[in-house]
Amino acid sequence: MNCSYNNMTKLPDQVLPRTELLIMTGNNLGNLHSIPDNIPEINELDLNRSNIKTISDKGLKTLLMKTKKLYLTNNKLQQFPRLAEKKKILTEFWLSENPFECNCDMMWMRDWLQNATNVMDKDQIKCREGRYQGKQNQDCVFVHQFIFVSRLPMSLLL
Repeated sequence: MNCSYNNMTKLPDQVLPRTELLIMTGNNLGNLHSIPDNIPEINELDLNRSNIKTISDKGLKTLLMKTKKLYLTNNKLQQFPRLAEKKKILTEFWLSENPFECNCDMMWMRDWLQNATNVMDKDQIKCREGRYQGKQNQDCVFVHQFIFVSRLPMSLLL
């Protein structure tokens, strides 16, 4: 079912029975906080380039229960629900091309990405460039590709 580039602001309340692929590319979904519970299981959900800024734990949980492949590339995600690391997830993810805000609070994501076998583009996931997210007295700061260094001097980040 192709719903791409329709300026939709939410996922459809219903999809055709036995839909294997739901393409929502190019819409304006914004925040995925509540996902309709009556959406049937879908093999693949393509949410690429859909202007997604946030996904709540509840929203991600519903998406994980309903899909086997979840495409979230090229959105505006700065954070990702920590729920992803806590569950045994069979869903395959694509997450690259998002401006993830990398700071020490997101250290869990770096660890999750290093060990995750279901994040298909994990080598392409990068921190938002051009912004220093740490404080000089923190034990860690992120640089570029979810790589941590300890007590990196500010001069090296400029």
